[in-house]
Order: sequence, then structure tokens, then C-alpha cells
Amino acid sequence: MNEAMKAYKQALTLDENNIISLQCIGWLSFQLEKLKDALTYINKANLINEDDTDILYMKARCYLKQKQYSHSYDCLNKCLTLDGENSTFWCSLGILFAEMNQVLRDSHFLN
Repeated sequence: MNEAMKAYKQALTLDENNIISLQCIGWLSFQLEKLKDALTYINKANLINEDDTDILYMKARCYLKQKQYSHSYDCLNKCLTLDGENSTFWCSLGILFAEMNQVLRDSHFLN
């Protein structure tokens, strides 16, 4: 994974708006649980192409991992608006709702 990260970062030195490199660095950072870094690269890619569902999905996953549920929902909602037949987006939305519901149940249990 480190070699891939180095290669994508090298590509960014040649073209700082290389959307593939930005996406890949973002996803690799997500996998390494460096969520702040992941969102930095993914957001930059999203500025280049606001309607790329791969980028929006990665943002949704990062936000979900950070428990920023409304941001995750917004990204998934846009994914579904752009590609309503993608089962991955629908499943992720279900996971988001299930996690939100668990948080609500836990908060009621604690009170």
C-alpha cells in the first residue's frame, strides 16, 4: 500500500488535479483509517467533478466512519439521484440508517 501511495503522490506532483490520483490516495488513506487525510484528497477530487458517484460514495463512507451522519446521508442521496439503480448505494444507505438507529437506541438506554 505504501508503494501505491508514493506512486499516486508522485503523479500529483506532475498534475495536482489528477482526479484518479486524488481518489486513490483518498481511498488508501481511508483504508489506513487516516480519515482527515482521506477527506482532504476526496474533497479536492469532488471539487473537480461534483457528479462522480465514486467520489461521493467515498465521502459518504468517510463521513459514516466519523459518525457525521447528515453529511454521509447527503453524499449517498446525491449518489442515488445520479444512479438510483446502484445497489451498493442503497445498501450503504441502509447501513447508515441502521447505525443511526443504534445510536438512538443506545442514547435512550443510557437515559
